[in-house]
Amino acid sequence: MAAKVNRATMSKQNGMKRATMKEVALLAGVSISTVSHVVNNSRYVRPETRQRIEDVIANLNYTPNQLAQTLRGKGSRLIGVVAPNIRESSIYDLVKAAETLMSHHGFHIILCDSEDSLERELGFLDTLVQKGVEGILLCPTDVDPTSYVDAIPDEVPLVQVHRQIDSLARDYVGLDNHAACSTAVAHLRAAGAHRLGFVGYQVDIGHDLETSHTVAERLTGFMAAARFELNEPDPPSLLLPYRYDPEAIVSKARVDAIARWLTERRDVDALLCSHQAVCLETLAGLSAAGLKVSDDVLLVTFDDSEWFPYLEVPVTALRQPIHAMARRAIGLLMERIASRSESKGPAPVDIRFQAELVVRESSRWGKSPSRAPDANAGT
Repeated sequence: MAAKVNRATMSKQNGMKRATMKEVALLAGVSISTVSHVVNNSRYVRPETRQRIEDVIANLNYTPNQLAQTLRGKGSRLIGVVAPNIRESSIYDLVKAAETLMSHHGFHIILCDSEDSLERELGFLDTLVQKGVEGILLCPTDVDPTSYVDAIPDEVPLVQVHRQIDSLARDYVGLDNHAACSTAVAHLRAAGAHRLGFVGYQVDIGHDLETSHTVAERLTGFMAAARFELNEPDPPSLLLPYRYDPEAIVSKARVDAIARWLTERRDVDALLCSHQAVCLETLAGLSAAGLKVSDDVLLVTFDDSEWFPYLEVPVTALRQPIHAMARRAIGLLMERIASRSESKGPAPVDIRFQAELVVRESSRWGKSPSRAPDANAGT
């Protein structure tokens, strides 16, 4: 007779890990192979034994791992792509490039938009593993590796893109954010800026405000570059609370916060924005504060846009090599899938691409600037 199982007790004992076939076998008093035969209906099992195993499966809420079945077969030809916000231009471009490249390899993608929610992201990862995807491209919401302890089995090939989980021993492909910040700050200094500021987001991931890996790297890079270029001990920065809103891209509250900050910090004559969406709200905030780009404040942003050249003051941007990044990430994932049967695959790699500075009018002083360019600035 099968032992009665308290699911809450089992979950506490195994640290909230997903129930395994081994646990089912132990509690049902049978071998793992017998459980497998019941789950896969691959061989006759006596009715009373089958019923005992099915009772334990129900009590444990055990779900057969389709990944294991995939590894034994020809493969699902499915790749999971988990993105934090598909409306973010760089994420959209990356996903689209990945989908096109995957099709060339004979794979299809399952796209999951976590909307910057850790709970949604972990749910998607669990579903993808259970559906037997052959690999995952992950742009993570959180930076804390403990959030992902039970979410990403070791046997699932995974490559991180754009964002990175701290100390997670998995491949990563992204931008060299520190070098990009150095390029932007040196350019603004050469244009005659005296006091640089940084504007970015802190994301509400469901339990706390979190500075994403990308924004944290860009803020750190900005601080280091501003101190070096301007001998500035404490460069000003503004991190705005962000929560995914399906109804609006621009938040009036954040625009007002930017306007207030700019009004208080009239000494700031140049800005670096962490993302294209931040840039959009910063442009609105500048207008609300009665300031003009190029006349009052110079501006550079991460992530180029096809509409930047057509604004009243075209925006200077740090352009990411999205297609090259996607090709490298997909290449790594294909390598991991091909070598997954090996007991120990290649060591994880960390690959950083260089941004291209696309200079437009927003980082040049206008014909009648309210602040005189620094004649002693670099060239």
